[in-house]
Amino acid sequence: MGKFIRLFASVIIMTFAATTASADVTVWEDGDRSFSIGGALRTTGVAELNDGKDFDVLVNNARINTSTKVNDAIDVVINFEKRDGEDVNLLDGFVNVKVIDKLQVRGGRYKVATDRSNLVSPFNQLIWNPATVTSRYPDTYDRRAEGISAWSNLGDLGLSPTNEGDLTPKFKYYGGVFTGVNNNKNPLVAIRGSIDLADVEGGYDLAGTYFGQKDIFTLGASFANQNNAFSGNNDFTAFSFDVLFEQNVEKLNGTLTLGAALNDYDLDDAFYTASSDVRDGRGYMIEAGFIPSSIVLAKGTPLEGKIQPNFRFQNFKFKGAQKGKERQFDGGLNYIISPTLVANVNYSHNELQGCESEDITFGIRYNF
Repeated sequence: MGKFIRLFASVIIMTFAATTASADVTVWEDGDRSFSIGGALRTTGVAELNDGKDFDVLVNNARINTSTKVNDAIDVVINFEKRDGEDVNLLDGFVNVKVIDKLQVRGGRYKVATDRSNLVSPFNQLIWNPATVTSRYPDTYDRRAEGISAWSNLGDLGLSPTNEGDLTPKFKYYGGVFTGVNNNKNPLVAIRGSIDLADVEGGYDLAGTYFGQKDIFTLGASFANQNNAFSGNNDFTAFSFDVLFEQNVEKLNGTLTLGAALNDYDLDDAFYTASSDVRDGRGYMIEAGFIPSSIVLAKGTPLEGKIQPNFRFQNFKFKGAQKGKERQFDGGLNYIISPTLVANVNYSHNELQGCESEDITFGIRYNF
């Protein structure tokens, strides 16, 4: 019973907080210089259905985020995270410099720009669980690694539609070198490019859903390589292709979200080890969600919000030293009190080389 009380208390506290604050707090500002602090909390109640374990409550992510603006061109970001059973870890620690309008340089520990899933935070993804069956790139901690990269939005590069209503492509690029598999002396090279055919997804990070606040149609592709990543001079090479479509569809009277990705990893037949967190094989992912405009729950109360039913299917086929498949289905419901406060219930069924597991989770996530 105590675990249920803990989860219920989290709901009450975060709901109250959402009515009093909704963004990072700027605690100091002087012209172009400023210092801001914020946080995020993601907690889950897990009921495992196949092994008789009791209901458990976990703190998946508890974060403190800080941002220092040195001047109009230089930002310093330092974020910390605490998870159940772990010490406090440095999540991000980097300097971002805007060199010119279409060139920014970032150095330190931060997200590696590979596939879209790698650039999406657990606080703004469509499905409660990250897409870890198909998105498996090497990292230092939570999809981050130490490195340096260049990136920027390029705009439409002078291209314009020939007819009114045509889609105008807007481009973004990323390219960097990072610590890679097993942190050996050979760097991981990661390159990504994307095309926005509707609203621009500004910034370095991406989202799995914008809850209807933007019209999105983005195509992305990435390449990553690390020479001699494994013993025996085996290289790591990966390709990925992904798409996100999110539109307010008048005929459906709601917001439709569709996403898909294809990932291919080549380890030169090196044997997979859990410590490297990478895989040899190919996988795909599809997901969808829908926000019906006509359904509003708890109207007129602090808990007023919309619903977003969603699902994801992942399938991965191993090759090389490890054979077999892994599949996972997730189906759930987001209760959107605000874009920064979302409650969720999710059913998950996983099958890994013939071994099956399933659970139901009840989660709350809040950015403040």
